[in-house]
Amino acid sequence: MRVAFLCYRGNMKSGGQGVYLHALTRELAALGCEIDVFVGPPYPAELPWARVRELENQMFWGKRFDKRRGAFLDRARPWSIFRPLDFYEFAVTRFGFLPEPFAFSVRAARELLRELRAGARYDLVHDVQSVGYGLLGLQALGLPVVTTIHHPLSIDLRSSLARDRTFAEMKGSLTFYPVRSQARVARRLAAVLTSSEASKRAIARDFGVRPERIHDVRNGVELSAASERRARPERSELLFVGRCGDPNKGLEFLLHALALLPHDVGLRVLDDFPAFTPLEKTLRSLRLESRVRFSGKVSPAELERAYTGASAVVLPSLFEGFGLPAIEALAVGTPVVAARAGALPEVIAARSRRARQGDLRGARALGRRARRGARRAPPPRVTLRLASHRRAHPARVRARAARTPRAPATAEWALRGPGPVLRAVDLDRDMTHVIPTGTTRDSEFLFRRMEVLTLAATRVTPGARVLDSAAGLGQDSRALARGGATAVCAEPSHRMIELAKLVAAKEPAATPGRVTWARAWSEALPFRAASFDAAFCKGALDHFDDPERCIAEMARVTRPDGRVVLAVANFESLGCKLQRFAERVRVGAPRSGRRTYHVPSDHFTRYDAALLRRQIERFVAVESVEGTSLFWGVRRWARLLARLPESWALGLLRAADRVAARFPALADVIVIAGRPKTAE
Repeated sequence: MRVAFLCYRGNMKSGGQGVYLHALTRELAALGCEIDVFVGPPYPAELPWARVRELENQMFWGKRFDKRRGAFLDRARPWSIFRPLDFYEFAVTRFGFLPEPFAFSVRAARELLRELRAGARYDLVHDVQSVGYGLLGLQALGLPVVTTIHHPLSIDLRSSLARDRTFAEMKGSLTFYPVRSQARVARRLAAVLTSSEASKRAIARDFGVRPERIHDVRNGVELSAASERRARPERSELLFVGRCGDPNKGLEFLLHALALLPHDVGLRVLDDFPAFTPLEKTLRSLRLESRVRFSGKVSPAELERAYTGASAVVLPSLFEGFGLPAIEALAVGTPVVAARAGALPEVIAARSRRARQGDLRGARALGRRARRGARRAPPPRVTLRLASHRRAHPARVRARAARTPRAPATAEWALRGPGPVLRAVDLDRDMTHVIPTGTTRDSEFLFRRMEVLTLAATRVTPGARVLDSAAGLGQDSRALARGGATAVCAEPSHRMIELAKLVAAKEPAATPGRVTWARAWSEALPFRAASFDAAFCKGALDHFDDPERCIAEMARVTRPDGRVVLAVANFESLGCKLQRFAERVRVGAPRSGRRTYHVPSDHFTRYDAALLRRQIERFVAVESVEGTSLFWGVRRWARLLARLPESWALGLLRAADRVAARFPALADVIVIAGRPKTAE
């Protein structure tokens, strides 16, 4: 069998496609296949088992960043720029387009046609991720053509657009990724190969390829001949394997997590130092220069030594089509911390524990694991949460064992091992990071309306027993107690409880009802089933590590005819959308600092109306959904209200609130209530 491989970047150090090309051609050659490789620069170092055709590419995309006069010209052959395909590449790069995949596919098709005219015959043409129009020409000649797509470029495009802050950056993202052309080609090829179910679903969804034509062929790893038990690492050092320049690899998040670890824990990055990039600024702002070392690209032998010498390998990726470093590390017995993103949950054992992306506080547990190094027994599983924002506050963290399983989440982290599960829990939270409730007129109105709607939705009567989950200072429970209810405040933070008692001591007694406190974690409430007439959680659900378990617990402890009420901030409100739009069209450098539409560091879930309803409907029969407040956090709105007379400002706020009540999906806060569902 004779196979032609096409790969527009063939060097193993240029990314996963080079590694894939090297390993797959080697194994097919060992099976007796005859391999021809048509490859673009950077060229592979050596493929002795294959005939290699190096296709020329003047790399105009890289040269566009070289500001020297005439840098885009080939000094030896300056006239070569006027060749049709070369001039096309030069011209479109001036407008921000990436021509490399298309141009390579045309050059490869042209070279293959020469081989066919010379009498060569191919049983299969296997493209590796170029997915250019030239493949359709080869298929039109009657050749069976397949392509490997590790993940669709639409994922990179969405990630890039999410980071963009100006119109110029958005335009650059839209022109750089050839998403539409690759989708057209993929839909017309005989078959598409990928390496995970996650990528298969993404290709079918984003490229429109029929699922039956997408084949999940998993990658493998060559196991080392070394013993199963690796030696204890000499130093407490984490390992990152990936390209620093690829934002999807998530190195920036890992640097923020490293800043929270003890100073004796270091990080080794197998890539070149990211000079003159935002990563360099992040590294310096966090003062991590002495703790992070960049080793550059390494040989396969050095890569294996790096795996065995690391305390843990970390993959903080936003998406992975497969995640080869994960299985390479596991093959030599090194623990792996990986994002629950893309295919990584498939690569790492499904039974491993995971923690959501969105919090840095579990990083210290990883630090303890890194200092211990490898034990003779397999390592314990440790949760790690990484933040998707620029900065996060260092929080006091304690770990506790968790025995109950968790519902799957969308982006999580896991350190594999068969031991007990440790979960990072902040039991020392106080008022440090609570949003002030009365700094502006719109803030004062929002929090007052949020309290009124939440308490009204509980429908409690004198003598009723009410649970206030994550009660904070307990002001809502005291308000219910003044109406005759008995309120129980469940709060995990000892400091918050003591602070609440000090505040309550300065107020009149909450007669005729009363307020009691229970130090309790909302995911495992220490109360009997159906022991409350109502349970509510105001403004805290997105702080929970596992919000669905918290909702389930609230429904469990509430009587079947009782009420479960949730009040949650909506990060897809009209105000958030307007602020994001304003930032994107803003001319000039973006303002620094966190925006109100950014998820705070102590929030684990980014809620909108659809997600909130989907989670609560698993355990609660929803009876009412209300919204309150519009435009909270919009600066011009707050300034307008501050300049108006108080009565006029209040009228505007009430008018906006009526709109929010009618359209909860646009409101700043959503209050949803209903009866607990009975167990089937």
